[in-house]
Amino acid sequence: MAFNNRGDSELGHHLRVSAIRIAQTLRLAKDDGEREKGHLSLEAERRLWWTLVICEWLNLTHESPVIDESDFSIPLPSVSHREAQDTLVDPAHYHIFMARTSQVIYKFRISLKYGVKSLKNAIDIVKTADEGLASIIDSLPSHLQPESDAVTDAEIQDLESTQPWIKWQRYDLTLVLLHLRMHINRVLQKQWLSSPEEYHWARTVSVTSAMSLIWINRSWDQPASTRKQW
Repeated sequence: MAFNNRGDSELGHHLRVSAIRIAQTLRLAKDDGEREKGHLSLEAERRLWWTLVICEWLNLTHESPVIDESDFSIPLPSVSHREAQDTLVDPAHYHIFMARTSQVIYKFRISLKYGVKSLKNAIDIVKTADEGLASIIDSLPSHLQPESDAVTDAEIQDLESTQPWIKWQRYDLTLVLLHLRMHINRVLQKQWLSSPEEYHWARTVSVTSAMSLIWINRSWDQPASTRKQW
């Protein structure tokens, strides 16, 4: 991630692939209890593994992912206190969202590569992925909802003053969502150029997402190094 932020994406790719292979050798991709007891807790190992998966699956290049969903059977990260999962303010909510988002994008990329036999297939793939992202957003806790605003919401403002990571997580989630929605709907760019009335919905999503990304980046009040983590 650090190399990507500093412009050396090729080295970042090699390091990420190496990290995945090392993690597989250490059996972090297996949740079967067969590996030796490590220095991390089971939950920490799961979060570490999913961090690698997120980085790989959200790396939007023309190369195929080096890891397939059939290569591992690790549950998603979980919050600290399951009994309060719906109301708890926990940093893990962000990690869970990113993991679920990476699953949607992975299936989107694989479907585009192997499942497009007609224009209707492509449209269905785009809509399924976009709806998948929308359902994830709907399930976010209130403090991570893109529409949340500390300026107008006193509760969010109080949370951010005591737990400053909340603001960064919310902004980053919004950036990720906008970037991915633009990436997904851009698949139909040729169609909306040739038939603007029929495919205006895809163009609208792409253009409004791009404009929102520009606005957020201009208004971002945190260091540039925090703008691209995945």
